[in-house]
Amino acid sequence: MKIHAALFTAVLATCTTFAAPPQFDVTRIPGVPEQGFNTVFPADINNNGVIVGAMVRLSGFVPVRAFLWTGSGPTIDLGDLGLFEFSQAVGINDAGQVIGFAEVADARSVTGHVFHGWFWENGTIRDLPPLGGDFDSQALAITELGEVLVVSYNRNETGRDRYYIWKNGKVDPIGRLNAEPGGLSGYATSMNDSRQIVGSIVHADGQERAFLWQNGQMIDLGLAPGDDFFSFANRITNDGRIFGESWAFDDVNTHGSRSQGVVWQGAQFVRTIPPLPGDWAASALGANEAGVSVGYSGFPSSGVVSFGGEWFNLNDLVPGQQPLRFLYQGRDVNERGQVVVDGQFGCCGYLLDPR
Repeated sequence: MKIHAALFTAVLATCTTFAAPPQFDVTRIPGVPEQGFNTVFPADINNNGVIVGAMVRLSGFVPVRAFLWTGSGPTIDLGDLGLFEFSQAVGINDAGQVIGFAEVADARSVTGHVFHGWFWENGTIRDLPPLGGDFDSQALAITELGEVLVVSYNRNETGRDRYYIWKNGKVDPIGRLNAEPGGLSGYATSMNDSRQIVGSIVHADGQERAFLWQNGQMIDLGLAPGDDFFSFANRITNDGRIFGESWAFDDVNTHGSRSQGVVWQGAQFVRTIPPLPGDWAASALGANEAGVSVGYSGFPSSGVVSFGGEWFNLNDLVPGQQPLRFLYQGRDVNERGQVVVDGQFGCCGYLLDPR
């Protein structure tokens, strides 16, 4: 994705001078109320402000429907793979290509269905099936080049997931993302245009740590300095910045552990982003190439944003909107600085536009 010049300048100024963060105008993401879909779970936003995710009639119950919303007008139901009960969108690129996963009928399963990844473009949805012999698949990430990272897994072979990259009907197998020969396969979360993949993996020593996979090589990103529990990588940008979280055991608080957001550049640790004052946990979930990241702090959590330094509580950046004290998780931020946010208990999704 291209860096928005004005935003990048503003971010540099913020990082250097620690100026006050911007405030945001807020718009609630509509579901499809005429069909009862009022509960919205946003997942991703592209640089054109188009948002995708899932919507339900009642949180925790089916049906679940994949949606697309352009920032105005009605919400679009993206469809399914033949079974109405479940379809969820998880990513979108600037070309408007969307990925997700949905139910598919399969007599091999005791439930009568499995899950397959899918690719949607211009009203047409395509199945991204598992590799031969596997039960399920899931589309995990889509790049600006239209390449989709897909995981294929067999429920009877836990920890042996296989990956492939799909584009225009062509399948490019990656295999298992192993840290050690014969070891468990890693759990991937994000891929950039250079086919760098990040996620987490359980090592032979039993500890789960963030990884960077590139050119067939697995790189252990480790933990933040001083941490000793586990780490995740949640997002990688096209300039190779990686955002995630790092955990430590902690007997001081009543939870037994603590976490903080963490940033790597390639294989190198850059910095941590500690939780908001009084909180014991935080994570960076989404980021743009200008260095802005979003995520959550605390349990119950608050949605947060960082402009290269500390976290700011998103609830404090939307003035005069007391119901929005329930913004609890920043899901993603685009190069225009627009943030997509989950509301408390999945009641609502919001688009935040910087003023």
